Amino acid sequence: MDAAGTQQDGGRMDGIGSLATIMLSGVVAAVSTYALNSSKEHVFHRRTKAEELYKAFDGWQASLLD
Repeated sequence: MDAAGTQQDGGRMDGIGSLATIMLSGVVAAVSTYALNSSKEHVFHRRTKAEELYKAFDGWQASLLD
């Protein structure tokens, strides 16, 4: 504290708080991006497998009708 009774390192604490906020927002953005991309890849994989199953069944059905 100085002679007026104010604390001197308040600015440093504000800087640390700001830095922590920026770092945590970056981490949250990275985690949410990962989750969204993972979900998108999962849906794409399931769609691809469903298309393969449809083609296999369609080919099997066509071979029965020949």
